[in-house]
Formats: sequence, structure tokens, C-alpha cells
Amino acid sequence: MTKLLVNEVFWSLQGEGFFSGRPAVFIRLQGCHVGCPYCDTKYALQRDPKHQGLQSEALFQKASGTSDYFSVESDWLAREIKKRTSQNILAVITGGEPCSQDIADLTSQLGDFGFQVQVETSGTESICCVKTTWITLSPKAKPVLAENWEKASEVKLPVRDEQDILRYEEELSQIPREKISLQPVSCDAKATALCVRICQQRNWRLSLQIHKYIGIL
Repeated sequence: MTKLLVNEVFWSLQGEGFFSGRPAVFIRLQGCHVGCPYCDTKYALQRDPKHQGLQSEALFQKASGTSDYFSVESDWLAREIKKRTSQNILAVITGGEPCSQDIADLTSQLGDFGFQVQVETSGTESICCVKTTWITLSPKAKPVLAENWEKASEVKLPVRDEQDILRYEEELSQIPREKISLQPVSCDAKATALCVRICQQRNWRLSLQIHKYIGIL
């Protein structure tokens, strides 16, 4: 079975994008090469062997926000999540950059257990998962693979300033407007005002990080 490097698993509400407000289990994978300066999960970027643990129950008691991570089999992970979840809620595979690992088996196994599966990705790596997976494409500064624009179920664009929108102007012009949302970085007031204005002009959606406003993970 596929081995995955997992930083944390926790239960919360999806605070962003199309599924905003939905109860969800989050599976945060370790490792990312994109290097966004505003990243709020820097603890999940590096794969330092001295922080790597073995497959164990400790994954589910891990303190959030630390660089410790675990090497686990995807089928074990899916079974353990199912065992701990009373209903088949949304399962969000995030990172780090989740598509830097082979998540095909995990998306399939979670789907077989009845979860709706969402993958949050920068689009800089090939997206390999079952067709029923909801792909949230969140473009950053590094180029998105051309094939991933077509795979996106939604495009959730983080915005600090207008340049973040202009960078992908051509690609966004080819996407149905109902799939596009702008998300102000770090709940910044100026970025929020910009996103509101552009969404009104272009009939796009606004995505707010509601988990930050209400103080949950």
C-alpha cells in the first residue's frame, strides 16, 4: 500500500471556498516546495527525518502547529479516520502540497468509506486521484501545470494585491465564473476590499477564512 507522510489529522469545519461551513476531517500531508511568504502552515513544509515518526496512534494526539510528522500506510489512515468519525463528512486532503505525494489510493479508500473527498492544491504537481474527488485549485506564485486548470472543480485564488489576479488573467478568463473565488490573504483589510470590488465587477465569489474569524483550526 502507498506510504504517506502526514503532519496532522483533525476534525473541524471547512473555512474556505465552496464547502465553507461544512464539518470536515482534515488530513495535512508533509512537504511543500512552493514557498509562499504568507503560508500559515510553515510547520508542514520541510521533511526533516529527525521529526519523522512511525505509524501509530500518536498521529491523532499530535499537537497542531509542530513539525513532527508520521509515515503511514494510506489504507491504515483511511480506516482509522473512518473509525473515529461518526458520519461520512467531508474529508479534506491538504498540506503542505498534497499532490507532491501519491494520494490516489487515499482518495479512493476514503471515497469507498463514503466520504466526500476534497484536495486542496497549488496545481504545481500532477493531480492523481479518483474522478469523484473535488479539486480545489489554489494558484500561488509558482506556475500551475496547464492540465490542472481543466481538472479544477473550483479555483480559489489567494489575493494580497491586484498582481495576484493579473498573474492568472488569461487562465481565469477561460474558467466558468461560478468556479472562481477570491480569498484575501490573512484576512487583510486592504486585500478584502480589493477582493470585494473585483468580485462585484466580475461576478465571482468571495471566500473568507471563516475559521480564523471564529477562532478554530
